[in-house]
Amino acid sequence: MTNGCFNRTAAMPSVRLTWLALGCAIAVTSTNSVIAQTPAPSGCALKPMFTSTIQSQTGPATFQLSNKQSIRLADIQATAVAPATSASLIGRRLSFAITSTQPNRYGALPAHAFFADENQSPNGTSEAPASDNWVQARLVQSGQAIFDPDPFRSKKSPPSSVNAPAKPLPPPLSEPFRDHWDCLTALSVLEPERTLPPLDASQPSALEKHIGTFVALKGQPTRISTSRNRMFLNFGKDWRTDTTIVIPSRLIAAFPDWAEQLKEIIDQDVVVRGWLERRRAPIITVNHPQALRILQPTQKAR
Repeated sequence: MTNGCFNRTAAMPSVRLTWLALGCAIAVTSTNSVIAQTPAPSGCALKPMFTSTIQSQTGPATFQLSNKQSIRLADIQATAVAPATSASLIGRRLSFAITSTQPNRYGALPAHAFFADENQSPNGTSEAPASDNWVQARLVQSGQAIFDPDPFRSKKSPPSSVNAPAKPLPPPLSEPFRDHWDCLTALSVLEPERTLPPLDASQPSALEKHIGTFVALKGQPTRISTSRNRMFLNFGKDWRTDTTIVIPSRLIAAFPDWAEQLKEIIDQDVVVRGWLERRRAPIITVNHPQALRILQPTQKAR
């Protein structure tokens, strides 16, 4: 999409109401909302840490809670949606599983959210909630949000493991990390292709109009190189003018088996999502392994 809702500037407003004017927020006025009617499949077993009521919306996917905590819905971006299909979250009681203790520049902590007022168990803070109460899944499945895994910034390398060709790296043995990884895997297959249609990575000139926006690219890497502990996946003969995907050193260090496997994906179909920038040519820097998918020969991009 190029309507501004995936524009980096619009996604990080400096003025409180900028996002409202752009129509990029998860709206909160409709009572007959799609999010309240679309059940989400299983896939997220994160255990909620606390329960609170949504008091107000302060950003595209950021909310002020009744306990004065500011929360950002983790691993998604809000899209532009019509009011008739908007989410109704104000006044709802939600349970939250915090995914990082580092808040964003606005003081909001990332979390996965679950409808506590729909949970069969009254004590949602000690048990994993029912799968169809998962807020992120409902938003992604209904097209009100896109899957965008938060940047991986762990300073501790997870244990290595063997990777299947068409699947993400199996998660480490740490239970919270594994549960979060499973949530990301589930979200990645929920998103309808129409929400973020993949663009052709082999056509850099056609990508120029998408510079500065969040996109999905599909293509076959033709060349792979490394420099300064980073890996570069090129989609053409000349890296100076052709589309490039950058794998930063922190991901290579944290996921060595995954990074090693990437060296073998020449001429294989891949789908990468992220912010498209220009550095001589179109470029995306991968922030999380789940933002890059290796497709099987018969598998189609979603």
